[in-house]
Amino acid sequence: MTEIQVRSKILEVFKEERQKPAALFEEYHFLDFLTFPPHRKDNIKNSFKGVKKYYQFMHKLELEFEICFTLSDLDRGYSVDKITKKVIKELEKDAEIL
Repeated sequence: MTEIQVRSKILEVFKEERQKPAALFEEYHFLDFLTFPPHRKDNIKNSFKGVKKYYQFMHKLELEFEICFTLSDLDRGYSVDKITKKVIKELEKDAEIL
């Protein structure tokens, strides 16, 4: 899977999980835009609704790509580029195991 394909799939899952799928968002802290109104930078986990949306999104990524995030992975804030690189890294790890 190419970086472009991974990024596209991440954004597709993001759109499915958002409260307002068509609303504009900032890529460097896109996870804060899972809720509406969006949270301030890196504050998605400061509300019950935000925590729920965040973990639902991350779980869907795990299912979609057949990977597992560690607890420390789940504690990080990601930009679209950073989470794309993280998913690719996890996919490569899985490929090495096989």
